[in-house]
Amino acid sequence: MTKPAHLSSEQLEDMELRGFDCIEQPDGRYICTKAAPPAPATAGLRDARQAIVANWCAAAFGQGQASSVVQRGLRMLEEAIEAYQAAGCDPAQAHKLIDFVFARPTGQLAKEIGQLGLTTLALANAASISADFEEVREVERVLAKPVEHYTARNQAKNDAGFIAPAAELERALKEDGHG
Repeated sequence: MTKPAHLSSEQLEDMELRGFDCIEQPDGRYICTKAAPPAPATAGLRDARQAIVANWCAAAFGQGQASSVVQRGLRMLEEAIEAYQAAGCDPAQAHKLIDFVFARPTGQLAKEIGQLGLTTLALANAASISADFEEVREVERVLAKPVEHYTARNQAKNDAGFIAPAAELERALKEDGHG
């Protein structure tokens, strides 16, 4: 992070363990910099978290919803909108942006996921938040609760109409070898 940020001792230790040099400013905030890009080992840790989350999704939502790209995209949109809201942004502008994006050609999913990660890092930096720390904390928080808690929350969203079409869920199951 290049903007000064208040860090707990746990966050500071985490940043330093990941190779950041953190310099305390006169106001008690820190500026942390890293000269080189993240080491491949860092990506391996995120891939391990991704596998943990995939298993949790299957347990909480069922294999069809866990492996449905459309369903996972819908839930990702929900979280992106919640982050947008938490950042104090205008709902009217969000509606305009949806129309703007859908008027353009469809992108490639892998590239768009990379860009989503990049913009998440940029937002976290602007807000003086460690994206990696918060991601790890959220995975730990979710895994600490009974899976039934999230199954019920997901069902409420499904009942409200926020679920991929049945044909998409069935296709996802078949492609995963479960149908």
